[in-house]
Amino acid sequence: MSDEVLAVRYREPGRTTTEQTLQRLVRKQGILQLILAVLLGLMGPGAVLAATILAGDLSARVILLIIALLVIPVALCVLAVRQLRRQVRLPELAVTITADAVRFPAVDRASALFPRIRAEEWVRDGTSAAIIPASGLNSARVVFTRQDDGKRRRRTIAADNLAIDPRIIVDALGSPHSA
Repeated sequence: MSDEVLAVRYREPGRTTTEQTLQRLVRKQGILQLILAVLLGLMGPGAVLAATILAGDLSARVILLIIALLVIPVALCVLAVRQLRRQVRLPELAVTITADAVRFPAVDRASALFPRIRAEEWVRDGTSAAIIPASGLNSARVVFTRQDDGKRRRRTIAADNLAIDPRIIVDALGSPHSA
């Protein structure tokens, strides 16, 4: 591979299926966060309010405690609404391999609590790829590795969703392939 560019795309049916699965997961997480927020909002402040009413001592300190106990459920509600509004999409390209670099696009995660995986560009020299066979319910993966300043970097891509044979990627980086 001299000055060629290998732009690896996702297969459209696999990409659509993955996005639908991620959207169901995002929605389920948002609904569960809302349920947790309601339960915490009712249990914590409700228990304190019931105890103070039974004791007959509803002071300003108790009201401040109830307000403080409502902070977590309100924060969970905000995160749940944010989660329910998320639209997770896979990027057009899975990876791009040029003569001097390996470029990975930014990838959204299913949870609003975790930041998206940043786009990265690795120097091609020293970057290797291998195909890890499927185990259990997981599909085979293409694993890219690189050593940078003693730190091992790793990115993975599901091989079943790629528009090309994963061995082409491994061969393009000059790595021995498995599977």
